[in-house]
Amino acid sequence: MKKIKKSNFVITLLLLLFTISCSNERNDEISTDMEKYSLKNETLKSLSPFSIGHKINEIKIKKNSLSSYTITTTRYEEDNTGHKNDIFEITLAEDILNISGNFYSINYDVEKNEKTNQIYFSKNGKKEIISEDFINTISGNDLHALNRLVALYIELYDNSIKKMGPETDVLAKKSCAKFESGIGFTGTASSIRSVEDAQAYIDSGHGDCKIAGTDTSCALGSHICASTTTLQCFGGSCSGGGGSGGGGGWKVSNK
Repeated sequence: MKKIKKSNFVITLLLLLFTISCSNERNDEISTDMEKYSLKNETLKSLSPFSIGHKINEIKIKKNSLSSYTITTTRYEEDNTGHKNDIFEITLAEDILNISGNFYSINYDVEKNEKTNQIYFSKNGKKEIISEDFINTISGNDLHALNRLVALYIELYDNSIKKMGPETDVLAKKSCAKFESGIGFTGTASSIRSVEDAQAYIDSGHGDCKIAGTDTSCALGSHICASTTTLQCFGGSCSGGGGSGGGGGWKVSNK
């Protein structure tokens, strides 16, 4: 009788362990909508200006499970004599993509709700919707953290950043225009920066000039782009460059 009871106990324990195992497998499943955020173990070295602007030269992806990943980014130190690794965590839960990292001893997250298409930014658990107004007011360490998290999203999922939402597209354009790296700008950011330089010239006492147009060219298959903004000047700012309408031409270029 004791042997029978012991056997029953062993069978019950095995069934319990099997049930727990199956339950864990089910919990690790991801929805069809979230499959596009699945990653594999690999190292990325061909990066966009968004990451190169932060001196990141390598991204390593470690797949922990179907819904969990650890990301290590390697970036140069300011004096280029060494490197530093930063660790990020990515989790997929139901309709939520979450990218988290720690900066300045503070936990930051960027979260995308696939169902509502809302993007959130959180600092130590305090969550805010990312809007254009939010991007235009965020600054300091918080802005740096947001830039790093969004830059990681771009590298892993979408170099055009269009999938993440129009608000973060604003951030990407500002970031790419700000970070002047050795390989240049993307076409959009190059154009934005060139127009900004031209407008700054107009505002600095050359009100007789106006922007006539901007031309952008990019090297095939790369992120290297150059933009030239042409100004039409009708007064003392004229350079005699042969502009139309009787005014001299003035060009502001940005690479």
